[in-house]
Amino acid sequence: MEKTLNPKTLPLLLTFGIGLFFLSCQLPNPAVPPANLEQSQELSTLIDAGNTAPQGLWGNGTTMWVVDSDLDFVLSYNLSNKMRESSQDFIYLYLMQNNKPIGFWSDGTTAWISDFEEGKIFAYSHASKTPNPKLNFTNLGEAKNGAGMWGNLSTLWIADSQENMLYAIDRKTGSRATEKDIVALADAGNENVIDVCGLALTLWVADSMDQKLYAYDTSTKERKASEDFSLAAENSNPVGIWCSSSTMWVADSEDKILYAYKRIGKGRDVSKDIPLSAENSNPGALWGNNETLWVSDTEDKKIYAYTMENGQLSSEEEFPSLAADNQTINGLFATSSILYVLDSDDDVLYAYNRLKRFPIPDQDFNTLKDAGNATPTGIWSNGSTMWVADWEDGKIYAYSQSNKTRQVSEDFNTLKPAGNAYPYDLWSDGSTMWVVNYNFPKNQSQIFAYSLISKERTPEKDINTLMQAGNCDATGIWGNGDTIWVADQKQDKIFAYQRP
Repeated sequence: MEKTLNPKTLPLLLTFGIGLFFLSCQLPNPAVPPANLEQSQELSTLIDAGNTAPQGLWGNGTTMWVVDSDLDFVLSYNLSNKMRESSQDFIYLYLMQNNKPIGFWSDGTTAWISDFEEGKIFAYSHASKTPNPKLNFTNLGEAKNGAGMWGNLSTLWIADSQENMLYAIDRKTGSRATEKDIVALADAGNENVIDVCGLALTLWVADSMDQKLYAYDTSTKERKASEDFSLAAENSNPVGIWCSSSTMWVADSEDKILYAYKRIGKGRDVSKDIPLSAENSNPGALWGNNETLWVSDTEDKKIYAYTMENGQLSSEEEFPSLAADNQTINGLFATSSILYVLDSDDDVLYAYNRLKRFPIPDQDFNTLKDAGNATPTGIWSNGSTMWVADWEDGKIYAYSQSNKTRQVSEDFNTLKPAGNAYPYDLWSDGSTMWVVNYNFPKNQSQIFAYSLISKERTPEKDINTLMQAGNCDATGIWGNGDTIWVADQKQDKIFAYQRP
C-alpha cells in the first residue's frame, strides 16, 4: 500500500490543520467485525431448520429457543453443537390461539410467549411445554403491542414496538407496574424497539434499524450509554436478543443467523473519558499508571498530566519542557524512574528522570535509524525489550532495554498482512499487544491485537468501535486492568474503552 504522508511531519499537519487531507470521520471497512464478535458461538443453522422469520430468543446455557413469527411453535437448538433439538420445541401454541408469536421469556419453570395479534402473553410449562393459562398475562393495558420481553423475580418488561418504550408488569399480580416503566427510549434515538434482555440492573434493547443495543438502568429508568453494544456490520437487521453472563446473542432477520458477542470488553466506556484542558488542544501520545495519565501535546512540545481519579490537571506531575532536540513527540513510555519520549524527527528515544524531570542522555535509544526504524511512532516495553512501531514500514521493531541493540527475534512482522499497515502507538498488558492503526490519509482509526509471545493476531481482542465513537484520529493508547484509553488529535478528550 503506497503511503503519501510521512509521520515525521504528521504532528505539524495535525497542529496547523492542513485541511486538504482531512476527510469526515468515516466508518471503517464494514467487513471488519466489532471487538467482541464470537463467530465460534454463532448459531447459523436456522434456515436449514425452516426458521426463516426469527424473532424472540431465550436460552438456559445449554438450549436456545427461537420464536418464528411465521410459525405457531418455537424451535430449539443445542448451544453446544448448534444443531436442532426438536425435543425441546414448544409445539402447543395453536391450542392457545397463540398463532403470531414474537417474544419469549422464561424463569425456568414457566415460559411466556407474547402474541403480536392477540395482545396477550401466553404461559406454558417449561418442562412439558403444555399451556398453563392460569399464568397468562392478559391485563396488559397499553402494553398490548408487546414485541420482546425480559423479566426478573418481580417484574416483566415488555418492549413495545409502537410506543417505543418498556412497559412493566408486576409478575405476582399480573397488573401494570407503571413506576418501573422505562420511557426514555425514543429520546435516546432507540425508535424501532424490537426486543429486550437484561442482567442485574441493566436492560439492553434491540432496535431493528440500528446496529447497536441500547442500555438502560432498571433502578433509575435512565440511559446507561456506557453499556451500549455495537453490532457487526453484517448483523444489520437485529430482531431478537438474549444475554448470559458472558455472551450476548442477536438474531438477524435478513441473514437468519444468531450472532454471538462477548459481553466483556465490548466497547466504549464514556464514564471514564478524560476531558482535556484547553491548552492541551493537540493531544498525541499517552502513558499512565493507576494515579496519573500523561498526555503529550504536539504544539506545546510538553507533556501534561491528569489525575486518573478525577481527570483534573496535575501540574506537579507534568513535564513542562523537553530537551532542545526533542520537539516531535510520537510516543511515551515510563518505568519507575525513567520517562522515554519518542521523537519521530530525530529517530531517538529520549530519556528523562521521572522525579526531577531532567534529560539523562546515557539512557537514550540512538539505534533506531541504523536499524532502518526511520519513521518511529509508538513505544512499549516489558522491562527487557523495547518495541517501537514504524509507520512507514508497517511493523514493530524490537530492542534490548539494557544495551539498546536490536532484538530481531522479538519483531512484529505480522501487522501488514493483518491490514494494520499504519501502526501509530502501542500498549500491552504483558500478554496482548494492542496497536493503534491510524490511516491518516483516509482519516480512519482502529486497534489491532496480537499475542506478545507469538506475535500472531488475536482478532477477538481488537477494538473496532473507534470510528463509531468519533475517535477517528487516534494517536496514543494506554490501559490498565479493565480500561483502554485512546487519544485523538482532533478531539478535546481521551476516549475510554472497556478492555477486551
